[in-house]
Amino acid sequence: MRLSKLRKAGLFAAAIMLSYTLSAQTEVRKLLLNEAIQLAEENNKTLKESELNKNIASEKYNQSAAIFMPQVDLSYTALFTDNPLNAFGFNLQQGIVTAADFNPATLNNPNMTKDFSPKVEMMMPLVNPDLIYQRKAAKKGKEIAGLKQVRTTEYVTFQVKQAYMELALAYEAREVISRALATSAEGLKRAQAFYDEGLIQRTDLLDAQVFNSKLETDLSQATNSIKDISDKLSLIMGTETGVQYSVDKITETAASEYAYNDHRTDFIAMSKAIEAQTFMRQSAKMNFLPKLNAFGSYQYNDSRFAEFDKGSYLVGVKLSWNIFNGMRDKRTIHIANYEIQKLTNQLEQQKDEAKAELMKSTRALETLRLETTKNEQMAEQAKEALRILQDRYEEGLVSTTDLLRSQTQLAQTELALAQSVFKRNVTKAYIELLTETNRK
Repeated sequence: MRLSKLRKAGLFAAAIMLSYTLSAQTEVRKLLLNEAIQLAEENNKTLKESELNKNIASEKYNQSAAIFMPQVDLSYTALFTDNPLNAFGFNLQQGIVTAADFNPATLNNPNMTKDFSPKVEMMMPLVNPDLIYQRKAAKKGKEIAGLKQVRTTEYVTFQVKQAYMELALAYEAREVISRALATSAEGLKRAQAFYDEGLIQRTDLLDAQVFNSKLETDLSQATNSIKDISDKLSLIMGTETGVQYSVDKITETAASEYAYNDHRTDFIAMSKAIEAQTFMRQSAKMNFLPKLNAFGSYQYNDSRFAEFDKGSYLVGVKLSWNIFNGMRDKRTIHIANYEIQKLTNQLEQQKDEAKAELMKSTRALETLRLETTKNEQMAEQAKEALRILQDRYEEGLVSTTDLLRSQTQLAQTELALAQSVFKRNVTKAYIELLTETNRK
């Protein structure tokens, strides 16, 4: 009866591992890191938003070209009046005034007079220095949007690498737990056989059963974790969720030389924001100068609809000078000065934080290197210790509890090794983001 239960437990564990194997064969999609990065660059929602922001900034700059181009308006006006002044003016514009129109009775009491007037108006900017500096600021805005897009791409690339390595760690964890479960199942068989022969206590058998059940639960959780991280990776890549990915095994990435980079794209973007604000300040100063613009119009006047009998033009040049506008321009200059100081301080703060973060990450990388070496040694030692205990357990020299403790220790050291490699690789990827060495 007990042997039958043992067989059922073994079959149950085998069924679980077989289901995972079949699932991997039918539902898992192989994904390479470069492929994941490319998919993210093409489909990531944040990157698409940054592309739109870049397009918006580009169109704003193109819009500012209007300061060099004429503005043309076309209108058609229909007027009806018996106002003496307007009625005489309509006749005069239409070129139909006669001596009879100067009759006081006609002048004072005109009949309803009609005027149909199509008109073309044009305004040509000539000298507007304030608008020129606004255009320069718009150009900087376009450059800033482009740099932000590059920096966003760098950050999304880091997110892909991190999620990809996290998924690889999840697979490594499931593999470790699967090996531990296979070893536990064999140990459970031996424990049952020893118990049937009266060589161990029932508590030892129960410990083995509990340990085996816990590993089965851990294996299920590890599989769910793979699915969860696959969905997370899909969101970053901008692809459909619900797909489980198979990734390359965690390996130690190549070491590189890292140095602080003072010309990171986000730093350059902030510098250009300062330049843009400087141009806006200069634009406010230019408001104190006069502006020169040309204008002109050509219109037809006729008493009949859709007729173009009498035409006339009007051209001129306008020099305008805003002498006083309630100190608005002066206050605008003061605000711009404070904005420039604020952005300058923010840039210096970002650079200081980047230096501190780089030093912190570099120290962490060295610590993780030592941790990885120690975990490699501990994993080998734990593996050898388990082998020795298994041999002694077969001879009845150690308890089931000692064997289970050794199995747990081996699984823990193997997971610790995988985690240390994962953390070291992620730290390297983060340092690349800090120093921008991951972009060509």
